[in-house]
Amino acid sequence: PMLALSNQKWDKKWRVVIFDIKEINRRTRDLLRYKLKELGFGMLQESVWITPHNVGKDMREYVEANKMGAYIFVLEVEEILAGDRELLINKIWKIYQLNKKYNDLLEEINKLNKVYVTTHDRDKKHTGKMEELRVKYRVKYLEILMTDPCLPKELLPEDWAGEKVRKAIGK
Repeated sequence: PMLALSNQKWDKKWRVVIFDIKEINRRTRDLLRYKLKELGFGMLQESVWITPHNVGKDMREYVEANKMGAYIFVLEVEEILAGDRELLINKIWKIYQLNKKYNDLLEEINKLNKVYVTTHDRDKKHTGKMEELRVKYRVKYLEILMTDPCLPKELLPEDWAGEKVRKAIGK
């Protein structure tokens, strides 16, 4: 679901969830946090979560279905009035670390492609090893992708490597 959200144009709104669920209701609080992560929210503070994804309707339905209206507020905010948006995004989703992981994987894929081109027709015994490496890199990609919040393009660094890796894996 997150991948589908990443392809949508950002409506320039942030969804903010603020909640106050006591320790005695720990299971309810943990289930809520799980749902927030599932919907692409990142934790700003223990009881304050934020996302740029248009999931307000999903949150409203979740809150109503679980009768949590007394504990939770879901806000839709158009702008952040103070503070650096880029720093906020990195604090919540560690986007620079994620981009480095994508870049490192891209380097490995590019090395593999160079080796493949130079050995492809000359040495057929490398074919099995090449296939092992392809599988290894696909698995690495999926592991990274599982931690990717799939933020809208407008919120990603200019040198974002996620899309480059996706294309390289596809090839």
